[in-house]
Amino acid sequence: MASILVVDDDEALRGWLHAILRNDGHEVLALATGEELFAELARAVPDLLLVDVLLPGLNGMQILQRLRAAPATAVLPVILVTSLDPKRYLREGMELGADDFLVKPLSGPDVINAVNMRLERYLQALRRHGPGNIQSMASMEIGGYHLERLLARSVSAEVYYARHATQRDKVAAVKVFRSRRQSDQRQLGRFLREVEIASAVQHPHLATVYDTGVENGALYVAFEYFPRGDLAGFIGAGLVPALVRKVVEDVAQGLGALHAAGIVHRDIKPANIMVRSTSDFVIADFGLAKLVEQNISLTATGEVLGTPAYLAPEQAMSGALGPWTDIYNLGVVMYELLTGNKPFEGGNHQAIVFKHLHAAPPPLPSQVAMFQPVLDRMLAKDPADRYADTGSLLEALAALSPA
Repeated sequence: MASILVVDDDEALRGWLHAILRNDGHEVLALATGEELFAELARAVPDLLLVDVLLPGLNGMQILQRLRAAPATAVLPVILVTSLDPKRYLREGMELGADDFLVKPLSGPDVINAVNMRLERYLQALRRHGPGNIQSMASMEIGGYHLERLLARSVSAEVYYARHATQRDKVAAVKVFRSRRQSDQRQLGRFLREVEIASAVQHPHLATVYDTGVENGALYVAFEYFPRGDLAGFIGAGLVPALVRKVVEDVAQGLGALHAAGIVHRDIKPANIMVRSTSDFVIADFGLAKLVEQNISLTATGEVLGTPAYLAPEQAMSGALGPWTDIYNLGVVMYELLTGNKPFEGGNHQAIVFKHLHAAPPPLPSQVAMFQPVLDRMLAKDPADRYADTGSLLEALAALSPA
């Protein structure tokens, strides 16, 4: 008998899944929201999760991202369930580390077969390797770093908490590209681009790169480790205005250094803003960054890269990207930090992108309305109407009344 958590806001479907899995001999707990899931995970970690993609509050993709970033659930089997565009969500889900995908309407045999197959593989790996080492390189050494525990994984790379073999007080986050499939050449290209860009620009508000290289056929990069994690875990119902301004200023300064080197980040979002301290914020993850001068494309024709909730209109339309793109992305982050909500939300990616293209963001609450003129310009649909550069943005922030 295995322990399974089901997360679905549809009460009837939740009850049906609970019943068929119980009848198959499993211990099952059915929950309605991602928030309930993480409260339960704080108490006990199950053997498998079955998670609906479209949930109120935290959606399935956000849940999966948080699960893979936490050591206790980094390799926990997760099956995603959706009634939305399966091809689109399959790709995103697998990149975030989903183990399987089920498309509604569900059938009992399909659910049972998928669950039992994933459980069998997981439990076999547990018996072979023990918890903490499943499908990972933990306990190995690469580039002079001892990999102590898995922090996160994607379809093509794993990130480990690591300690230098000889300088024991030096810790790092080591990202290892592990895929060998021919079909992963684009992911390999993005990984190499991340290594190149992250190593090329040094700034207090950019994550520090310690070392890069190839060892035993594996590419790796050792980054600064941030024990406080990323900004996504601190948003809640919104941050105090003074702290929001500090975050935006720090990120704008880091972006300014990238832009001066001819680099556009293209994926500014809370999960890519690391917390070095409560007054020091740092940009990380350069996997989608682009060297503008070289005009290098790492995408297939028509493929949109970026996170839909933070996507600039020109990213959605395959338009020209530049510093103005990062400024828009940062504007979305600022709105979320001030309000606790994203300015554009919808039932699927297409709905969110449509709003980025055509809808005005909801006005800010009165208590943070002093940011509205700056935010309006950052989120202008036409790049020409945004701040020309991060220096202009920083001047506008400095001119605001004290928060």
